[in-house]
Amino acid sequence: MYNYEDKRIESVITIAIAFSVLFAVLSWKWSALVFWPLIISGIILSFGLGLPKVGIIITKAWFKMAQLIGWFSSKIILTLLYCLVIVPYGLFAKFFFSKDILNKKYKESFFIDRNKKMTSEDLENPW
Repeated sequence: MYNYEDKRIESVITIAIAFSVLFAVLSWKWSALVFWPLIISGIILSFGLGLPKVGIIITKAWFKMAQLIGWFSSKIILTLLYCLVIVPYGLFAKFFFSKDILNKKYKESFFIDRNKKMTSEDLENPW
């Protein structure tokens, strides 16, 4: 499906940068140096770039994680959005507002009965 060899360098560097950012955030948040994200970043960077087969395995895992996050996002988050926002809004609107949103008077039918005999001039200029 994907050509993991082409994406190997990008994926490994992206993961290493993400762990480096995690190091900076945790060190700032806890006011102490937290070295484990830098160690993980260094290991992933050195093995991912130094050993191409390991880099491809890391890239496959990275893409699989992205697919799982995409599945979670599309199924779970959108379902929660529908159930927590759209359904309550619809029920609120149904109970507290009129049935017609535009507040127009209800008609049985929109058909207009015209008692006119059609001629050939009507077909030449229909509008």
